[in-house]
Amino acid sequence: MPRFADWCGRQLMPIFRRRALRRLAGDIDAYVAVLRGRAASDEEFKKHLPSTIEGALTCAREAIKNGKIDDSWKQFQAAHRLELFALKECELKAIADSMRKEANKLNVWRRNAVLDLLNPNLLNAAEKDKSALAIKIFRAATLRDEHYNNEAYRHGLRRSNTFFLAAMLLVALALLLFLAHKEYLLDVGVGASIFSDLLSMAVVGLLGAAVSAITNAPRSQDMTPIPEVAWSIHVALLRLLMGPASAMLIYFVTQSALYDQFLKVKPEGYALLALAFVAGFTERLVLRVVEAIAKAAS
Repeated sequence: MPRFADWCGRQLMPIFRRRALRRLAGDIDAYVAVLRGRAASDEEFKKHLPSTIEGALTCAREAIKNGKIDDSWKQFQAAHRLELFALKECELKAIADSMRKEANKLNVWRRNAVLDLLNPNLLNAAEKDKSALAIKIFRAATLRDEHYNNEAYRHGLRRSNTFFLAAMLLVALALLLFLAHKEYLLDVGVGASIFSDLLSMAVVGLLGAAVSAITNAPRSQDMTPIPEVAWSIHVALLRLLMGPASAMLIYFVTQSALYDQFLKVKPEGYALLALAFVAGFTERLVLRVVEAIAKAAS
């Protein structure tokens, strides 16, 4: 199974994320050119340049070939952090100044941690020891990159959820058009085939559930925690399964003698399909019907 998932990633990623892959590959090539140029003109920089940078960049390129864009970005970020140990004190302080201003983009605890690590007084005290200075900035850069990686992962979950819900909406609409073509929707609830009635109710319930899941999906600007975003995908799937089931339950209720206890007019045709959509859109309708039946039976 993991091999099949990797194969799918290699095949589909260049299609759906082509622009992002090309941009990342270009950034890596440009970064390699900068490193080579500095190493050729600055012997001190070349001397202290960690050999692990080359390994990180190699892993980044391999990840691009395998369609793993997130892994490639992490390796690329690691190469940038490793470069800190080859920079001069003045360069490190300049990076620290820019990271302090960038800290406003981070969430609260990471922002506070980065500002503590990049406190000018502490950096001035650590300036006598270049390694200590680089380590502080390295740790601050790690926290910054973790934040951006989490944001990218959150956006990826939302994007996957959006594609999934869009696909389910298209499936529901396609099925609805197919049923309309077969003229199944005209005679719902008037004594026609029970199979066609249930199928029509289930499809309209699925349509209502898909619309409900889309309207309740987390918005891109919401700072929703990653576990909640991941869980929302499972909630959306459950909602899509509940929609057809709720619609079919409404059908059975309307076709039974129990319905005469609630309303005198028995819905048929498009009115019954409208109830199916409402049943799929919100579970409150089904809960109220079940509660009413329970009260009537008690």
